[in-house]
Amino acid sequence: MDFMRLELSNAAPPKLAAWMKTLDTPGRKELHEEIAEGLWQLVRNHLNNAAPSRHNTANKLNATPTGFLRIAFNNTTREADASAAAVVISSDPANNFDANALRRARGPLRITPKKKKALTIPIHALSYGRSVADLPSSLAIFRIPKKGGHGEKSNVLGAVINGELTGLYVLSRGVTVPQDEGLLPTDAELLESAAGTVLRYLQKRGAFSE
Repeated sequence: MDFMRLELSNAAPPKLAAWMKTLDTPGRKELHEEIAEGLWQLVRNHLNNAAPSRHNTANKLNATPTGFLRIAFNNTTREADASAAAVVISSDPANNFDANALRRARGPLRITPKKKKALTIPIHALSYGRSVADLPSSLAIFRIPKKGGHGEKSNVLGAVINGELTGLYVLSRGVTVPQDEGLLPTDAELLESAAGTVLRYLQKRGAFSE
């Protein structure tokens, strides 16, 4: 996920933008590198501080947390050149991490199946943070019949575990996950960091003394 890309001529107040236009290409690259460094530290610090407390679903299912924000922390990098500064949070399929899930920090996130007909939403500690393919091969996964449905299948995938029929996933054609602003720094915090870096950089070069 390309979390934030700053085009300084648009993001900065008019007075600062005017001064920045006077920078040569090496100067702009250096400035962007400093902005990216500051934003990278801000985002990683936020993820690191938020990670220990954001386990609502895992706690509800009495499951082991997936460490989603820890993985995000480890996959956060920065980029910069003469045209822009960016913080990038990359997906990590090996750890079941989809960086796009962090978009819910800015609003509700609609999730729909990409390759299959339905999403598999975990409802049990065993399935939390795992796809069906990740479950033990000894488990026979099947759609649980509806109660009194005369053989009609429900929208629940399950298995017989310790002799009991156990629901593991709810099948859904799409869900809307509510906004969670605490997942990432706010836009105001990000812009404050970038503006502060610009001001310090221009002061260092003697271009801005107010």
